Amino acid sequence: MGKKGQTLAVDSYVAVGIFLLAVILFFSIIALRSARLDMKNEVKIITGNVMAHAYFNDNTLEGYEETVLSNLTCDELKDLFETNNNLCIYFEDSDGNVVPISRNQKYGMGCPGLNISGTPCGSNIE
Repeated sequence: MGKKGQTLAVDSYVAVGIFLLAVILFFSIIALRSARLDMKNEVKIITGNVMAHAYFNDNTLEGYEETVLSNLTCDELKDLFETNNNLCIYFEDSDGNVVPISRNQKYGMGCPGLNISGTPCGSNIE
């Protein structure tokens, strides 16, 4: 008779463990979706801030604007475009290829550690 009680107790522990695992998995999925939504909203805000800035409102980047932007540190760029996230400013041609920034001969300008289609932000043209 003692073994039947032990089997029932083990089954209960397994059931509670599975239930807790399901609860943890559920909340993890909810948190992940929320983080993705937050990131999408942040991208929209950053893009709006960049496009509204005086440097970009005429759809051209003049030499002095490029010089000013390329000399800014990552933290200064974050302050300029009102974000806490790392960012990289880069240009693409009509085919989606990354175009080097002409004066400083680099692919993009911004925070180190970011990649543009596998190319590190701010890397020199080879």
